[in-house]
Amino acid sequence: MRIQAKPTLVTVGGFLPWEERKTGRWELVDGEPRAMTGDAVAHNTIVLNIAAALRRALARGKTSCRVFAENVKVASKSSVLYPDVFVTCGAAAADETVIRDPVAVVEVLSPRTEAQDRGRKWLAYQAIPSLRAYVLVAQNRPVIEIFRRDGNAWRYDRVESPKGTVRLDPLGARLRLADIYRDVLDR
Repeated sequence: MRIQAKPTLVTVGGFLPWEERKTGRWELVDGEPRAMTGDAVAHNTIVLNIAAALRRALARGKTSCRVFAENVKVASKSSVLYPDVFVTCGAAAADETVIRDPVAVVEVLSPRTEAQDRGRKWLAYQAIPSLRAYVLVAQNRPVIEIFRRDGNAWRYDRVESPKGTVRLDPLGARLRLADIYRDVLDR
């Protein structure tokens, strides 16, 4: 029996064509390819709720920023990631598959992904100069953590009231937790 070795320390430039040849979705986290698996209904509902709320908020502000969910990649120096939701204010061609200038990234935590989202992926996102907000959303309770870039440091805020509001300062957007958790925690 032949054991296939998992590639390690892959570059972003090498990973992109490698992933195109693979089945399923893969992320590159600090040079290490990782297969992605499907998520729970609650996870997907929250992702769609956040994307819709962000689109509404950005439309009110008449910005040129765009919202993407789950299937567009974000690249840093050593990682290629599929954020659950992200916003970019740069120009993006219709056929583009990798964005390098997100302003805000949102990850919905699940038991399977939480350690990675708080650890290596968070470190990879911090290396992106354009990133101004990193948001972690609990899946099973109304808790949202926001990290905001303030110069070279990150400020932390936590909202845990079902009637609370999350401010995404770089976008001028406010998202109500009631909207984020609609059809998940209100049943």
